Amino acid sequence: MEKKTGVIETGGQLGAVLVGNGLLALSATAFALPHSFAMTGVNGVALVLEHYLGISMAMSIALINGITFFLGLYFLGKAFALKTVVSTVVYPVLFQLFSQSEMLAALTRDRFMAAVMAGILTGVGLGLVMRVGGSTGGLDIPPLILHKYFRWSVALVINGISLGTLLIQAFYSDSEQILYGVISTLVTGVVLNQVLLYGEENIQALIISRKHKEINGAIQQRLQRGSTLIPIETGYHHVLGKAVLCVLPARELGSLTREIQAIDPGAFVIMANAREVRGVGFTLAKDPAPEDLWAGEARADRLDEI
Repeated sequence: MEKKTGVIETGGQLGAVLVGNGLLALSATAFALPHSFAMTGVNGVALVLEHYLGISMAMSIALINGITFFLGLYFLGKAFALKTVVSTVVYPVLFQLFSQSEMLAALTRDRFMAAVMAGILTGVGLGLVMRVGGSTGGLDIPPLILHKYFRWSVALVINGISLGTLLIQAFYSDSEQILYGVISTLVTGVVLNQVLLYGEENIQALIISRKHKEINGAIQQRLQRGSTLIPIETGYHHVLGKAVLCVLPARELGSLTREIQAIDPGAFVIMANAREVRGVGFTLAKDPAPEDLWAGEARADRLDEI
C-alpha cells in the first residue's frame, strides 16, 4: 500500500513538473516572443545570444540548461540534479515544438494582454514546479552554487542576472519592449506567490472568553481542530482566565465564527493570517497519542484550573 502511494505521489510530482514546463514554454512562444518582449532568465540570455551570435533560442536554451545541469550535479550533488533533470530535458523540447506553431503565435494582437498572459503562465508554471520541490534548472543553478560556497544571496544574484539581461537587451530593443517585459515579470512574481500559497492559507484565532472551556470543546469536537489554552490576566480588572489559541484553514473560518457566536456572542476574538503552519494536523499526521507530543509532561486535566 505504501509502495503504491509512493508511486502515485511520484507520478503526481512528475506530472506537475511536466505541466509547469509546458506552461513556461507556452508563455515564451505564444506571448513573449511573438510580441518581442524583453525577457529574463534563460530565455533572456538565449535572446541575447540569438541577436548577437545568431544561435537559435532553442539551441541556446538546450546548451545553457545542459551546462548548468552538470554544474549543479558537480557542485550541488546528485539529489539536486535529479530534481532538475526533467526540466533540463523537457523545456527545450517543448520550446522548440511550440515555437513552430503559427497558431500559438497568433493568439492575440494586444501587446498588453500578451504581457499579462505571459506573466500569468510563467507564474503558474514556476509555481507548479516549485510546489513539488522541483527545479526549472537553467540560471537558477549558478546563484545556488554561489550561495553554497560564498554565502551570496540567491535572490540578489538572480535579480542581478535578470537586471543585467534586461540592460543588454535594452541596447537593441525599444522602450516598449523593455516596459512590457517588466510588466510581464511583475505579473509573474504576483502569480507565483499566489500559486505557492494556494490552499495553504491559514488563520490564527485568539479567543478571550469566560466560556473558554465550551469554546475549546467545540473547536476540538465539532471542528476537529487542535487548540491551546493560554493563561491570561485582563489589564483593567486583573481578572484571571484563559484564552483559546487555534490555527485552522481559512475555509473553516466561518464555522469557527458560528461556534463562538453560539457559545458566547460577547467573546473577544483576534484573527490574523498565518503565513506558514507546520506540525500535527497540518504537515504531520493528525490525532497522535498524547504521549507522542508531550512525553513526560503533566496532563492539563491533572493541573489546577484557573
